[in-house]
Amino acid sequence: MIELSRGLSFVLYTYEGGPTRFTVPFLYIAREHIRAFVGEPDAARAVSVSWVDASTIEIPSQDGVLDAPYTVTIRRFTPIDALLVNYKEGANLPARDLSKSFRQLLYAHQELAEFGSGSGLPGGGPGNPGGNPDLNAIIEQLLRSPALQDLLTRIDLIDVNAEAILEEIMRSYEFFDVQRDYGDKISTATHEIGLLTEGNKVIAQQIIDLFARVDYGEQSNQARFLEVNRAIADEHSARVEAITELQGQVVENGKTISAALNQRIDEVESTTEAARAATEQRLGAEIEDSAAQVRTAVMAEVDATKARVSDVETAVVRHGENIAGLAETTEALTDAEGANTAFRQQMAASYGANVPQGIANEIDGQVSAVSAAFEQRIDTEASAREALASQVSTLETSTAPTIFSDAQPSPPAGGFKVPTFWVKTGQTGAYLTQIWDGTGWRKADLDVTSPTGALVQQLNTTKITAEQAQAIAATQVQAFKDGDFATIRQEFNVVAGQHSGMYGQWQANYSVKINAGTINGVPVVAGIALSANPQTGSDFIVTADRFAFVHPQYTSGGTLASIKYPFVIGTVGGQSTVGIQGALVVDGTITADKIRVNSLAALTANAGTINGGTFKTHTLDGNGNIVNAAEFRVEISNLGDWPLWVGSGAKNANNAVFYVDRNGGAFFRGRVNAPNIVGQFQSATGVWWTGATSLCYQAGNNFIPLGDWVAIHEFWLGAPVLAGEGHTPSVSVTVTANTRVYGLHVILEELRDSVWVVIASHEPPMYRALIQQMGGDGNTFTASNFYTYEQSVTLSASGAWTGGARAFRVRCRASSPPPQVHGYDAPAYPNYLITSIGGFAFGIR
Repeated sequence: MIELSRGLSFVLYTYEGGPTRFTVPFLYIAREHIRAFVGEPDAARAVSVSWVDASTIEIPSQDGVLDAPYTVTIRRFTPIDALLVNYKEGANLPARDLSKSFRQLLYAHQELAEFGSGSGLPGGGPGNPGGNPDLNAIIEQLLRSPALQDLLTRIDLIDVNAEAILEEIMRSYEFFDVQRDYGDKISTATHEIGLLTEGNKVIAQQIIDLFARVDYGEQSNQARFLEVNRAIADEHSARVEAITELQGQVVENGKTISAALNQRIDEVESTTEAARAATEQRLGAEIEDSAAQVRTAVMAEVDATKARVSDVETAVVRHGENIAGLAETTEALTDAEGANTAFRQQMAASYGANVPQGIANEIDGQVSAVSAAFEQRIDTEASAREALASQVSTLETSTAPTIFSDAQPSPPAGGFKVPTFWVKTGQTGAYLTQIWDGTGWRKADLDVTSPTGALVQQLNTTKITAEQAQAIAATQVQAFKDGDFATIRQEFNVVAGQHSGMYGQWQANYSVKINAGTINGVPVVAGIALSANPQTGSDFIVTADRFAFVHPQYTSGGTLASIKYPFVIGTVGGQSTVGIQGALVVDGTITADKIRVNSLAALTANAGTINGGTFKTHTLDGNGNIVNAAEFRVEISNLGDWPLWVGSGAKNANNAVFYVDRNGGAFFRGRVNAPNIVGQFQSATGVWWTGATSLCYQAGNNFIPLGDWVAIHEFWLGAPVLAGEGHTPSVSVTVTANTRVYGLHVILEELRDSVWVVIASHEPPMYRALIQQMGGDGNTFTASNFYTYEQSVTLSASGAWTGGARAFRVRCRASSPPPQVHGYDAPAYPNYLITSIGGFAFGIR
């Protein structure tokens, strides 16, 4: 491995053999930003990369693909289509995230200066980005290029023009460089104009780089202006991009005291399939504990399938531990499926975001770590299926970063000194608070670390489809402090049209729900709900501990009648229920069917025919309540899948010891004892054949084995007894010959989809013997393998699962015994005959 050249974002090696491991000598943000190519730089091919350690990669062997020596190019590709760090409202701005953002910008600029918009040689020559062109490097690349190799094969024809060709190549590259270095005062001005050709691609680029620096004691003041303009065209596309960057910073003792950045990126691109225009501007300023960042990005793109525009604006300012941020995003998209727009607006302000002392501590009379936020989302969508418009707005104030979500959120970004809280709604409607401890979410200690906050959220949605129209409006307000909370939610929902979850063609619902703390550990909930639909009519549902009527003119100190509570919440048999106060029961309204007791001594019953929906054998207590709903019992019911069911636990097939289903099927979990069981449970057939099928052909007095398979007998196993079921055939057969057969081979086959498949076979045993051979120089012995003689063979096998009848057959073949086995003076070979086949076949269900 020989290093040819190196830059800030690339390195070229010549691979001559051995391990395919290469050093990555330049910095990078993520490993996936590093790529490798093999072959000449102007015709390189990408290969996969595996990492050995943080500065070493390994590529697959190219043996059989490329002949050594060949060039290996390692390049860095820092993403420029998305931010590697996204700042959100109320988020901390640690140094590592700010550094990562500026490294992304720095690395992208280095790659742009060295490579332009695509792969190939760096813009200033390999290993010399942004400086004077290295003539030797350019000539080296030229000499190693396939184009020049082709020229060298024709050197006799073009030798007189070689110098003119080289001058033409160099003439398209111009470079201007001025430098002044007075020790503590340095200034440089670089102006580079390049015309490049890479295959079918032509590139024109201009790079202007101005730099000035003054060192004063331990302080260094630096200013830089960079402008990169590039035009690129090939057979399929045309692209123009322009980057302007202004930087200024003051560094003292290696530490940046203040810095400012103004960067603008403009680009347009047209291809045979799409067109795109985009502009982005970033502004940043930082000094001591203050920082400000602004980003604006506008994009328009079209292709054969869609048209899209987007506008993104973000701004973040920070002073000490106080942060404020703004973000606004607008997007419009149309395609063959429809059209939609999206608008996002966010505002956030945080005071004391990183105060170590905790949440809501009094520091110099002021509350630490408080934040306020506003978020609004507006979406519209229209397609052949539906039209939808929605708006969600949220106002939030809290003493710590707080996430409101039923699903577990992602871990907070940027580390934490102040806890981040996650508030979700529990099964009872109560709010559950968890805190991020750096490694996971855990239940918050409400006496110590509970947040204080308030939230107002509004949702408005309208939607129409081919089946229905719907409108929803909801408002939710909530407040919480030190583990106490209160929330109110109001919702309107109207639907007209057909829907699987609706009662008819229209439906209207209105509800108000109040959710607060607890009393003796029991959540306090109140609410009302109104609904109407054409199937069940209208409903008025109340959720409350007490329900009262009051006169409109009633006052607590007045003389009007007291508040009336017609309904009370109490217990019956230890179970909570809603009842009517006795003083409000009208005489004669309690009838026998309203009385529920274990026994009535004065009554007798003549049961006769009993009609009832369900009969259960549960044990009841003294109040008539079921003691254990999951106990062992018998249930008889005309409802459900099992009219007769015996078991414990939930009523299902797994918990039953016996049941009868609606199809007449019965299940017994234990042993079934019956003296007589009538019926056929599985398909079966006997196998019996007799005859005399020869395995030989006759030659004079001899019978010579055919050496090929001879079909002896075919038989069938019927379909499963019960229609719709399947079974696995089990077959066993015994094949018998008229005499002992030398090398008797037998196979059992099953017919599957018109193809005979071997499911069992018999290979005759073999033995090894020494054979004496007489010669003029004496006797010699040779070891040989010989088959044994067999007269009967048994085969057993299982076939393939089937839902129908299956055919099976038996085939045999014999081998010719050699003279050493049969005997040199023995009589003629006998006729090998298969005389019988017996056995059985049955289906296993």
